[in-house]
Amino acid sequence: MAAMISPSASISNSSTAGSSSSSSFTAPPVIDWTSCAHPRLHANQVGYVHELTMDEIKKMVEANKDYMVEVRSGQEFDKARHAAEKALEEIESLFPQVTDIIAGSDFGQDAVKKARAVVDRTKQSIAAKDLTTLTEATEALNRTLNMFRGVVSKTRG
Repeated sequence: MAAMISPSASISNSSTAGSSSSSSFTAPPVIDWTSCAHPRLHANQVGYVHELTMDEIKKMVEANKDYMVEVRSGQEFDKARHAAEKALEEIESLFPQVTDIIAGSDFGQDAVKKARAVVDRTKQSIAAKDLTTLTEATEALNRTLNMFRGVVSKTRG
């Protein structure tokens, strides 16, 4: 490592013997990096290096874990939302047929009301971006869709 030169040090050029002229070099000021605002920054030959403490590394790892959980949850929600929207679309298209078919039966109006409630609950879950309630609502939505398909297929056959 090079010796530290103080700001007032000068170097004389005395390589030529008997020369009456001498040139003088004044070194730039030496900075005491231990008194910096961030004590873990220190000078090296190229630039500055920030040494991370174990606490900083652990915080970064935890922040990354939280971020990855958020990303994964977002992806799971998007997948569930897509499946629910697909089922909602099909149920909405079957509602007029099913309503006409079961309008005369005793349980028909009750079944349509329950189906509407399931559809509304699913839409609310999507709006709230709640994966848990969306998963539960989608299960009920799929049961409703299967029932609608069954009602429509029996009248066609």
